[in-house]
Amino acid sequence: MLFCIADTAYIVKDKYTAQGYDMQFGANTLGHLLFIRKLYHLLVSSTTPECPTRVIWASSSLHSRCASPFNYDALRDTPARSQKFITPQTLYESSKFAIVQLGLYMSRTTFNDDGVVMIVVDPCVQVENPSSRNAVTKLVSKVSTPTS
Repeated sequence: MLFCIADTAYIVKDKYTAQGYDMQFGANTLGHLLFIRKLYHLLVSSTTPECPTRVIWASSSLHSRCASPFNYDALRDTPARSQKFITPQTLYESSKFAIVQLGLYMSRTTFNDDGVVMIVVDPCVQVENPSSRNAVTKLVSKVSTPTS
């Protein structure tokens, strides 16, 4: 089981990774994606039909507040980033939206084919609102169940 739960939130708008991405997007999304990719062969080799390897990636319910359409250009140092509505909070929401989308994609493609289960969760919902735990569990199992 691999937990990807490191998180940064609401960093000032002008912080970037060495590759030029927004710092929150780099830490919350790209860092974990690289980590998962680097460990991919180990994850696949350790899975069995009886006990599949699970990758648990923390997102946030704030992902649902991400503006549509997704503004990828705002995640880099581009003119789109200077728009008034791009704030540290919208950048955080975008990083969490990207996690959900990548988790869905990975669970339906590569991971599904190799028997690894991808689970995207909002840990705050489970901790702060125990009565909703069943709803979150159902959502997670629906997202992470391999398709036939």
